[in-house]
Amino acid sequence: MKKLLFSSLLALGIAHAGSLYSGFSIVPQAQYKFDDVTLKTKPLLGVNFGFVKDYKSGVIVGGKVEAVYGKMKDSSDWTGSFDIDGHLGYRFYPVSNIPLDTYGILGYRHSKIGDTGANGIGYGIGISTLIGAFKPMFEYTIFKMKANGADFDDKRLTIGIDAAKF
Repeated sequence: MKKLLFSSLLALGIAHAGSLYSGFSIVPQAQYKFDDVTLKTKPLLGVNFGFVKDYKSGVIVGGKVEAVYGKMKDSSDWTGSFDIDGHLGYRFYPVSNIPLDTYGILGYRHSKIGDTGANGIGYGIGISTLIGAFKPMFEYTIFKMKANGADFDDKRLTIGIDAAKF
């Protein structure tokens, strides 16, 4: 499933050759909810690489690969995740030539908390803009994960600053 999703996303990006970007991500605090237990992380730091293609109609299509890493808040365990996301949305121009992208997110995440690995499919929303060569973005995602047969939710806000159009 991971390989199929990744190769589809890569093929779509190459076929449409939109604007490429890469940058850094910060997750101020991820929240993992197992039944009645909620685990929180310290800030997670990461890197990402993606593309966005805009059409004359204002529709945007994009994708992103992201990896983040950090520590759990109430234990010494390390946590990290690897995401492959697809984006579909609309580009507005509220201020002259500065674009504002709003988009939905559908993706796959592999996470690790200590020695426990988890996988899941998720969704979310995002907003980004292009200011000069920089692309600040905010994304909120919810992933339904499975780890050792147990279900849990992975919720997070991701803040990023990317270098665009390279």
